[in-house]
Amino acid sequence: MITTSPSNKNIDHHDFTSMATFLKASREYLSQSLSQQQADISSSSSSCSSSSPTLPHFVLGNPAGDADSIVSAIGLAYVDTIMVQQQQQQQQLQFTDNDDNNNSNNSNNNSSPSMIVVPIMSISISDLKTQRPETTYLLKDCAGMTDLDLDQLIGMDELRTMDNSHLIVTHNTTVTLVDHNHHHHHHHTENIDNNNSDIDTHTHIDTTVADVSGWRVIEIVDHHKDEGHHYDTCIVRNIAFEESQPLVASTCTLIVERFYQRAKRHKLQWPPTLSILLLGVILLDSVNMLPGKGTPRDGVALERLLEDTDWTQLTLPEEITTDTTTGKPDPTKLFETLQAQKFSKTFWAGLTALQAIRMDYKAFPLSVPSKKSSSDGYLGIATILQDMDTFWTKDNVVQSMVQVIEEDNLQVLALMHTFLQDTVHDDGKDDDDDDKSNTTTTTTKTTQTKGGRQLVLASLDKDRLVHLLHYLTETVAVSTLDTVVVDLELTGYEHVSEEEQVSSSDLPAVYYVKMNQGNVKASRKQVAPILTSFWNRNDDT
Repeated sequence: MITTSPSNKNIDHHDFTSMATFLKASREYLSQSLSQQQADISSSSSSCSSSSPTLPHFVLGNPAGDADSIVSAIGLAYVDTIMVQQQQQQQQLQFTDNDDNNNSNNSNNNSSPSMIVVPIMSISISDLKTQRPETTYLLKDCAGMTDLDLDQLIGMDELRTMDNSHLIVTHNTTVTLVDHNHHHHHHHTENIDNNNSDIDTHTHIDTTVADVSGWRVIEIVDHHKDEGHHYDTCIVRNIAFEESQPLVASTCTLIVERFYQRAKRHKLQWPPTLSILLLGVILLDSVNMLPGKGTPRDGVALERLLEDTDWTQLTLPEEITTDTTTGKPDPTKLFETLQAQKFSKTFWAGLTALQAIRMDYKAFPLSVPSKKSSSDGYLGIATILQDMDTFWTKDNVVQSMVQVIEEDNLQVLALMHTFLQDTVHDDGKDDDDDDKSNTTTTTTKTTQTKGGRQLVLASLDKDRLVHLLHYLTETVAVSTLDTVVVDLELTGYEHVSEEEQVSSSDLPAVYYVKMNQGNVKASRKQVAPILTSFWNRNDDT
């Protein structure tokens, strides 16, 4: 349970009528806490005291900054804030029931500050506004936030400017990780202007963000394979992943479950602006409860959100509602709208190759058992919502891959192409099966939209890439460290391609292989453990 409680200002939880008001309050709380702690340090210095400042507890999503990461960070911060404030109110009521001799103490306790857990965005807010269309649709069109409301969110890049005294680095900052379970500083900054495809864009390790290497992870709420970190500080590990499979499609499902665990004790009610955010992300991550993607726990979360929210308090876009009386969103319409935003061909066409790679990118630290080096590099995996052929028509694809590999110290870069494809079927029906010569055939064309996946593996080391390809396609089918077989059904590869860079670029040769991935249900959650298991073997790689 979170117990920190700095700040001078008492912000009543009843003021949190929407996520916009909560985000504004959380920003004010962090700013006031930093100012107060700086003043306390100055005062302690002059009086030779050794008081240790206490800062707000943070909730941080994964570095890719996708919808699940952003909304689960906001949602968990809100739920935990309300829970702690309810506890504080109950404690104050208990003090009030004491005899009159404790009146002076009651006064002090009643004026104690209300703690706010602060959500931190793993990407900059400008990137959120320009690079996450499905998330901004939820935040703005559905939850009713404005650009000014979004500016209340705190991005990793802004922490440095807010914390000019480096208190967050030096004073035991605690954090809950959501949608990932290994906290390591591996951050990039991108400048994207979709109105100017010729803009000179540079992606690099961003030295302007706050140094968060010293943050203490005390809780994990996630649905990815447990990478086995933070056991020395983190006792609470809610990681919904077993036997190579996530137990929930979305971290937001875990936030809904957390809410109901708290609601039993504290009589909490859903704010509609949070409900619609969680609902939309769970629908996206479960692909509208597609078999093999959505789980029973996701289904329960969706049902409870729909039934236990007073939707009349929220005005939703007409394209996602059917019941004008209750204002309840239509799950299928909401999913299809978000899916269209996420896979927008216009949006992805406007990105450079480098921007597309960095859009939804994660780096996984590698450890080679047969080597004693403490730094074995990284595996980079980028999810690109374009088919392979379309993506490779962009300029500088190979150069961009090399740039990412070198900047991030990657042993291998994987590009996971995920896309939607329409297939048209002719359904013919014979009106007279007895007289074939006079048969009249009625043809009905039906269109089905299905997902497809393709995989590109690239490396500066040809031998490594060849061995990895053999491992994936011939050694096993493939068995992860959890000893559960997950076959990616890779086809279409013939040989490892080599592309020499022009000498003036000073870039090395890169080797890559393109493949079709028949197992379309295997997302990065499954592919990452499979790829990293190649390095975790006991034999040399």
